[in-house]
Amino acid sequence: MRVSFQRVAVCSVVSVTGFAILVPNLLRLLSFDEPPLGFGLAGLGTVLALVLVGAGVYLYTTDVSTPHAARVAGWNVLGVVVLGAVLYLSSLYRNISAPSFLIANVLAVSAFAHVLIGMNDVRRIRAEALASEREKLAVSNRLVRHNLRHEAQLLHGVSAQLEDRDDVDLVASSVSEIAAGLGEMHDAVQAIQRLVEGDPELERRPVSSIVDGAMAEVRERYPDASVEVNVGDHRVLAGPELDGAIAGLIENAIEYGGDGEPIQIVAERAGGRIELAVVDDGPGIPEDERRVVLGETKMDQLEHGSGMGLWLARWTIGYYGGEFDLERSESGGTRAIARLEAA
Repeated sequence: MRVSFQRVAVCSVVSVTGFAILVPNLLRLLSFDEPPLGFGLAGLGTVLALVLVGAGVYLYTTDVSTPHAARVAGWNVLGVVVLGAVLYLSSLYRNISAPSFLIANVLAVSAFAHVLIGMNDVRRIRAEALASEREKLAVSNRLVRHNLRHEAQLLHGVSAQLEDRDDVDLVASSVSEIAAGLGEMHDAVQAIQRLVEGDPELERRPVSSIVDGAMAEVRERYPDASVEVNVGDHRVLAGPELDGAIAGLIENAIEYGGDGEPIQIVAERAGGRIELAVVDDGPGIPEDERRVVLGETKMDQLEHGSGMGLWLARWTIGYYGGEFDLERSESGGTRAIARLEAA
């Protein structure tokens, strides 16, 4: 088994805390001149210290990721440092001294409690991640089934056209469109799999290059689409998957937007984040669909709607630590916003 020195260091923080608390308590027990109460307190401190030592070892052997283990270790340090500072300031204020093993016991209780808090915190994060993964799989399952049924119906119609030998060109065009749709669905499922299984690799990327990559994808399907870009020289922390997500937003705006004004792609800084917005002048996304896509309501009545584009955008932006939102534009259309950390 490959040893991760980073993981060893992180988990050792908890065990070292236990060893530090164990020493004064063992010395007190071995002195053999403590009254029963003091002996009992030293024994309790010893038990808590050994639990902390074991907790560090247990943390290393579990399937908890190293970043999550670091989170638990951070809670442990917080409990020791904060309460230790309070005890120190209190001793200065009242000039009161206490046996070292009693101070160690108080710190042991705080460290133990904060390790439990850290474990619960990690459990909550993992539960939220699992819920997010289940949502991705449930949504993709419904949309894929809908798309497959739709493509099957189209193929059935094409098979009927084959009876007429004069429509060979039309049939070939229809089959080509169906194949392209199935290929896009395959790419979308692969993208979802990467979001579920992979770890994000962040890099400083100019927003202009992200939009250029997205537009390169869009132009293949919509060569005549009218799109205006004004993103400045902003940079964000993201990875290559973001290009496809933005391409999905642009395609969604082209398909469901109006036939008047061009699609607008704009970026501006808002605090420590960059807001990248794709704006159309269409009828606007229905409120019930908006709430489902943003996760504000259950997807019990999920239908095909705007396809996978909005879902993939939300998941991908969240994958890079950003936020996704859908607002009503000034023209009454939709303003799809990606808020990403500025680089």
